[in-house]
Formats: sequence, structure tokens, C-alpha cells
Amino acid sequence: MVFQDDLMQLIQYTPATETVLQRPLLILPPWINKFYILDLRPRNSLVRYLVSQGHTVFMVSWVNPDEQLAGLEFEDYMKSGIFAALDAIEQATGEKEVNASATASAARCWPPHSAGWPNTATTHQIGPRSLSP
Repeated sequence: MVFQDDLMQLIQYTPATETVLQRPLLILPPWINKFYILDLRPRNSLVRYLVSQGHTVFMVSWVNPDEQLAGLEFEDYMKSGIFAALDAIEQATGEKEVNASATASAARCWPPHSAGWPNTATTHQIGPRSLSP
């Protein structure tokens, strides 16, 4: 873990190759799921595949919100979640741009630091904001 605040933890996975791609990859799972859904077993782990291809992977692990976080708005998730993660990645790597992948609720945002933003959204989330480049 390279960063933590009241809303999330940011986990860094080191590339398993000698050659490392310059631009880090940020993965934002849905706010209601845990990060390890993408890393359950070695034979079908997205994270393992990505680090084996030379990616420095950062994954957000959202906290389980309690009554102290009940008043948070969408903007709070942007600032204390996604933007805080981007700032921490820049601190850790020196890179101002990241590639990013998000699913469901996290896919509705487009960080300005993102060079690439492939996302997966459910049909009720598809709209101009989630599909804009």
C-alpha cells in the first residue's frame, strides 16, 4: 500500500519484468466491490497478467463506508478517491499521466491525468460522461 485516506487505500503492484512500461496503470473497481475481484487466483488474475507484461499497476481498494461517511457526495469520491490516487501515483512514479481502467460506478469519471481510460459500465450508467474520451 502506497497511500491511504478515509475513503480508500492505493495498492501498488511491481512489474515482474526487466523492461517496465513508463506509464503506470490505475485500476478503479466499483465502489461496492473489493479490489481482489481482479486478482482471485493466479491462473486467471488480471493483475498477474499485467505485471507480467511490464505494467506498474495501482489498484484502489475502497473502504466499507460507515455512518461517518454517510454524507459523502459523488464529488468526495472524486477528490478523496480518484484524484488522490492520481496524485499518489505521480508521487510514487514521477509520471503525470496514467492509463486507467474503471468499472461500474468508478467508470463515470474521467480524470484529467489519464492518457487512456477503457471502462466497463452497466447499461444504466452509459451516458456522455462515462463515454467521453
